[in-house]
Amino acid sequence: MKPFQNFTHTKRKKLVQKVSRSIFQQKSRYKPHRDFVFYWPIDLSKFWLSSLYGPRKLANGELSFHYAIDMASLKGTPVKAAASGKITLAHTISGYGNCVMIEHNDRYKSRYAHLDSISVKVGQAVSHGDYIGTVGDTGFVRKSGKDASHLHFEIYQDGQRVNPLKFLFS
Repeated sequence: MKPFQNFTHTKRKKLVQKVSRSIFQQKSRYKPHRDFVFYWPIDLSKFWLSSLYGPRKLANGELSFHYAIDMASLKGTPVKAAASGKITLAHTISGYGNCVMIEHNDRYKSRYAHLDSISVKVGQAVSHGDYIGTVGDTGFVRKSGKDASHLHFEIYQDGQRVNPLKFLFS
């Protein structure tokens, strides 16, 4: 006996719809919802991740929370806008050094810190991939050798800093 042999066309259609709905609900429950796309601000071949989002030990041995990812790269490596938006900050900030903030929409912002140079101005509109500055080691950075150049990259969602890796990996 073939499966669904006694089912009418309408019954089969309803069963397929029910199973499809169930699969979709399970997928959406386990897969994080992505309502915005960010791209890597440095070409993948030009950096390595030197510090992840989350708890880390400071030089003095104390624990703190790192609200960004750090991308170690050579000083002067180009940094690009991870998504389109408007520049809301482009100057030196204590701790962050030379810093750029991009407001992407009413939910998302991104921060690019420790830059060697800044190539954008407040109020300027940028598109994903536009050049915004270069990697540097300005501000408060950990230095164990000659050069501590890296990009400190943060993403804000609804005003809260979140793990950028959630948005950079699809």
